[in-house]
Amino acid sequence: MALTEVMPKALTISFLLGFTCLGVKSAEIPKGSAQASKATPTASVTSDLPGIPDSEEFRAFKEALQKAEDGDSKAQCVIGLSYLVGSEKKGIQKTEATAEAWYLKAAKQGNKTAFKQLREIHGRRAGELRAKGKSDTEEVAEFLKFGLLLGRDQDLLSSEISDSTKAEAKRRAAKFRQENGLPAASGASR
Repeated sequence: MALTEVMPKALTISFLLGFTCLGVKSAEIPKGSAQASKATPTASVTSDLPGIPDSEEFRAFKEALQKAEDGDSKAQCVIGLSYLVGSEKKGIQKTEATAEAWYLKAAKQGNKTAFKQLREIHGRRAGELRAKGKSDTEEVAEFLKFGLLLGRDQDLLSSEISDSTKAEAKRRAAKFRQENGLPAASGASR
């Protein structure tokens, strides 16, 4: 069974792109080597699940998961994307909360991809709340916070966002930087 038969096309592409960026090529790891033993999957991800082939891409996913668990921020983003998109056939349940948790781990290391993904997650949530007529202040503040961490000061120019929400976003971004030892955004006053 081909990988494209068991994975959505977008996830296949993101896996291949993500693993290319990580330099993950499990075929290059000799079986039985110390490197191969580090790629042991966690209990939640195994190729013993029905319908999941023990493909090169699946082995690369397991290796990326191990790297993510070991603190590699690029791998954490790949795993975050995996959970954001999900694939039942690959044994990966679509879980935004899990995706957000992986992205947050990467963001705490200053990973810009994680900032972008978290910004998008909070922006979407704010839009959903606004469409339901509910308060979106918390989600907008988080959206702005991750935008500020990216150096997107222009997000603060919107007249639709209250000054108090903008001030809260600035406070949250400064606190996030301080707690995680991140430098001030480029172009921001120091």
